[in-house]
Amino acid sequence: HIARVLRVSRMVIGGSIVSLATTVPELVVSATASVMGDSGIALGNAVGSVIANIGLIVGTVALVTRVSVDREAYITRSAWMCGAAVLVILFSWNGVISRPFAAVLFVLSLAYFYDDYRRARKHRSHVAPEGEVEPAADVKTSRSMWLFVLGAVLIAVGSQLLVTSGIGLATALGVSSVVI
Repeated sequence: HIARVLRVSRMVIGGSIVSLATTVPELVVSATASVMGDSGIALGNAVGSVIANIGLIVGTVALVTRVSVDREAYITRSAWMCGAAVLVILFSWNGVISRPFAAVLFVLSLAYFYDDYRRARKHRSHVAPEGEVEPAADVKTSRSMWLFVLGAVLIAVGSQLLVTSGIGLATALGVSSVVI
């Protein structure tokens, strides 16, 4: 519904708004673990999440239904993803990711979202509107947005429990928190 109202592709909504919302718990988990002095959970979470997202989500969706791909958007996003992966490998080559390298990764993530936004606006200007949005659609959009925000907040709060129990589980099993 949000994609239709904003006149952008659903892949843009998935690659920006939804990905940010589902990243919130991962960010909170990683930030909480880092503050607690456990960078293993933070790094393991980031790398493991990418692998799980590609394998589980893309794989499951493609098993359930045919997946249509916007070739240009797919290639652009894949290039960003592969570039980020290569940088993480290079930046951690000596076993530590320094703050300056972390800043580079952070700035590049902002650049990705800006690039995505710019491309969406460019594409949107070429898409003819399907007519005016009806008042009922405005109410539905507003409700959808609030429920979306509420869901993201609840996920972020739940991630605090995940960190605490994850550290406890790693300790109890005698394994590195990277494994958890």
